[in-house]
Amino acid sequence: MVALYSYGTPTFGGFQFIGAVMTTNAQNDQDFDVVTGRLIYNEGPLNFGIGHTQVRRPGIDNLHRTSFGIGYDFGMVQLGGVYEHNDDREDSGAASDFDAWGVNVSANLSDAWSVSLGYAENNRNFDLDNDAWVGIVRHHFNDKVYAFLEAARYDRTDNNMAAGLSVSF
Repeated sequence: MVALYSYGTPTFGGFQFIGAVMTTNAQNDQDFDVVTGRLIYNEGPLNFGIGHTQVRRPGIDNLHRTSFGIGYDFGMVQLGGVYEHNDDREDSGAASDFDAWGVNVSANLSDAWSVSLGYAENNRNFDLDNDAWVGIVRHHFNDKVYAFLEAARYDRTDNNMAAGLSVSF
């Protein structure tokens, strides 16, 4: 049985804390397999968040993930960045022990069109490093629906393209 409990505080001065616990495997003698918390600030053009997650389940007994993200909205152009550190305290030589970071720039070309370009890098053990360039073109039908075309070029894995429709409720 999977159980998830989550709570988000009310927002105070742009700050909000969100915490969650989850059980994914009842046979490992843990009350909760995943414990996570995130502090978010979102007020005006600046937003940022810092979070920490601990995973304890078979195969990954003591993984700690710390992440930080920041963004700024200049109006027509938005900039963002993220950094993530994964610390496998059970086995620091494992593939699950890594650092990753990414940056993104997005631009609103008109009410109907927007574009994004992002770069991300993942520094892993076992020479499993990978980086990616991702470009997206969006056609906005309204504030809740847009069509997109996305292309990605990876350093070590297969490149890809995706197209779709995004609908928000």
